Amino acid sequence: MARAFSLLVALFIVSNTFLISVTQRRRQLGIMRAIGATRRQIGLLVYGEALLLGAVGSMFGCGIGWGVSHYLVGAMGTLYSTTLPPIEFHASSFVFAATLGIAISLLGAALPARKARHLSPLEAMREVLPEEIEGVLRWYVLGGAGLTILALAQMTACMLGWLPPINVVWSAVLLLVGLVMLLPLVLSSLTSLVAGLLRPWSSVESRLAQRQLLRHRARTTLTTGVVFIAISTGVGLATAVTDNVQDVKDWYHKAIVADFFVRAMAPDMATGLAADLPDALDAKIRQVPGIRSIEAARFVSAKAAGQTAVLIVRDFDKSHQLEFDIEHADLNAVRNQLLQGEVIVGSVLAQQADLKAGDEIPLELGDSTRKFRVAAVADDYQAGGLTVYIERSVAKRLLGIQGVDAYIIKADHANLEQVRRGLQKLCNQYGLLLQSFSDIQHKIDVMMSGVVAGLWGMVVLGLAVAGFGVANTLTMTVLEQTRELGLLRIVAMTRRQVRKTILAQALMMGLLALVPGIIAGVGVAYMISWATLPMIGHPVPFNIHPPLLLGSLLVGMLTMIAAAWLPAERAARLALPLALRYA
Repeated sequence: MARAFSLLVALFIVSNTFLISVTQRRRQLGIMRAIGATRRQIGLLVYGEALLLGAVGSMFGCGIGWGVSHYLVGAMGTLYSTTLPPIEFHASSFVFAATLGIAISLLGAALPARKARHLSPLEAMREVLPEEIEGVLRWYVLGGAGLTILALAQMTACMLGWLPPINVVWSAVLLLVGLVMLLPLVLSSLTSLVAGLLRPWSSVESRLAQRQLLRHRARTTLTTGVVFIAISTGVGLATAVTDNVQDVKDWYHKAIVADFFVRAMAPDMATGLAADLPDALDAKIRQVPGIRSIEAARFVSAKAAGQTAVLIVRDFDKSHQLEFDIEHADLNAVRNQLLQGEVIVGSVLAQQADLKAGDEIPLELGDSTRKFRVAAVADDYQAGGLTVYIERSVAKRLLGIQGVDAYIIKADHANLEQVRRGLQKLCNQYGLLLQSFSDIQHKIDVMMSGVVAGLWGMVVLGLAVAGFGVANTLTMTVLEQTRELGLLRIVAMTRRQVRKTILAQALMMGLLALVPGIIAGVGVAYMISWATLPMIGHPVPFNIHPPLLLGSLLVGMLTMIAAAWLPAERAARLALPLALRYA
């Protein structure tokens, strides 16, 4: 979804840039048409520029991406405590990326090229209003209506179970594009509403700003669309990530309930597997003063229902608390079922194998295969949720599994430090790893913080790109209004009022995009939550976060103001004699 939205933002910015270019070169294109250039040649001129810029941008993008990928592999390996495979050079990836970049550039230039081709020499040479060139085409609005209807129909089909939930992602993309294409229908009404909100701050300036935005409907629509998609993507991803991070924290507070963990080495985060511990260690750990209970665990790679999974062997007798994130289940009854030879299945494995409590799951270990009844399905993030939990005595009797990979220890909280020192002494003696619950919690929090930071980086990048689009639009607006602004300055308009006029345009575009974009972002977050169900095997509780929404609105408005600052300063400092000679 993030990739799709990034491509959308790129498409809108390319289209807006070429639209501005065609408008600025209207006279030049008219002269070319007057001296014999055909419509086809004018169209090829615009497409040629798009091809050149797309090729150059793709070349630089591929080079930078190749360099950054090496750093990211190392960073992600450190973050997830595992060794990721090295980067391999695949020419097909670069060909695909370059083709995609050029295609986006050519597609973005399609509408400007059409407008340039249909510009007659007479229209180009005379003084015409920009809306005669940038009028909104009927097919553009009809296309937006069609995309909106198609997206809503696809979402309905996903929610009814007729289509896989992952199709919600593409529905969200189509819906946002459709809404942007429908914006011209309500642009006049929305700009009037926003101008009314700004009137107490700048009555005259807001009316001038509204007039300028309506004179360039296509440009205003595309610029607003860039900001709309950027903020809706940011809010959607931020909300979804916040909900998922909270779900992970809720899980490990339920499922990782212990004071200390003793291992031969840190487990691989991709598989959950670790090395065996010495046989005599159990008795020596029990001799440490202050220990309330000790539980042995074993991690075995296996095939479960045709899927590669981790078989987790643990003690589930009545002396140990049953610690699983299972909804609507009697844990005592589940414990009895485990002791009778049943198993608990991780949520992702259950989702992929279509399993539920009461079903049978085949476990393939080596050359032998046995079927076990599923006692319950537990929400699980360990080993990617591809887990099967079995009671230790059952695993030994039926599968022949012995040995210990880790000891899970609960201690008297009044003597935690004393227990830590005793366990650390044993670990030093045997060359083992001692981890406390706080260590595990910190490790998970660091991983989650890395994910959150990466996605917030994408959000900030999206807003920054949107800011450049707004700055580009306002710069072109100032150039087009040079003569008009010069006349207004002569008839007593102050520099402060000029600044407020340009800033008012930015604020109006910001409000037109940010408020609907934040609302759409909440919808995107709900769709992400729905679409991730097959990947994590259980629904993540969906929540609305008012501080996040208000913060996004504030950051977005500050971005708009920052983007408008230089164009506003340029407009305020126009040299009047030069402005009056500007044509």
